[in-house]
Amino acid sequence: MIRTLQDPEASPLSRLRAPALILLAAAAGFLLSACALSRSAASPQDTGPADPAAEQPPPGVFHRIEPGQTLYTISKTYGVALETITAANQLADPHRIEAGETLFIPDARMVLDVEATAFRGSIPSGLFQKPVQARLNSPYGPRWGRMHHGVDLGAAAGAPVRAARAGTVSYVGSGYRGYGKLVILDHGDGYQTLYAHNSRLLARKGKKVAAGQVIARVGATGNATAPHLHFEIRRHGRPVDPALYLTF
Repeated sequence: MIRTLQDPEASPLSRLRAPALILLAAAAGFLLSACALSRSAASPQDTGPADPAAEQPPPGVFHRIEPGQTLYTISKTYGVALETITAANQLADPHRIEAGETLFIPDARMVLDVEATAFRGSIPSGLFQKPVQARLNSPYGPRWGRMHHGVDLGAAAGAPVRAARAGTVSYVGSGYRGYGKLVILDHGDGYQTLYAHNSRLLARKGKKVAAGQVIARVGATGNATAPHLHFEIRRHGRPVDPALYLTF
């Protein structure tokens, strides 16, 4: 008997068993899915849902600067690098921050109480006078990856170094690494002043000096490449920014 194409028994599919038909259908479904995915990827309008993490603000807190606080003490309290805070706040001069301003502290989890390096109230005026009449070469704050605890005043070699305030000479010598020939005055109320890199030391340990009295001569001893005076103010043993008390 001759079978026609309309005869089901003549169809090639009729010769396939059930498992083979199932595999063929699965293959056809896979190809359709692949085509759909290809069209979807090629469509510029279909961008998919936005990444929720990309919309989240960076972790950190906002710290309000109080009188007497410096970027150095803020950095130490929060444990965040000075360079990180400077970059996050786009500070043009990290040595100059003002009370009342707000700083963003990256990666901090809570606002912390930062100890002021000077009085928490108003800073007393006229407490100190300039130890040498000279230009400011380097301010207080981070420098070359380290903390610079004083100011550098670029005076000529041999220029007189004067006591910034009346006090008692507590140290004269070269025993402090990097400071060269050094004079330290104790002012009796928690304050000390340091005068470093001198060429000559004129003060004597244990002697009282008056404000403005010549105690040394400018030099370049210790870690210094040119004549200048390195001047520090310390309160209760901790360095404070001399610019809080003097205008340079």
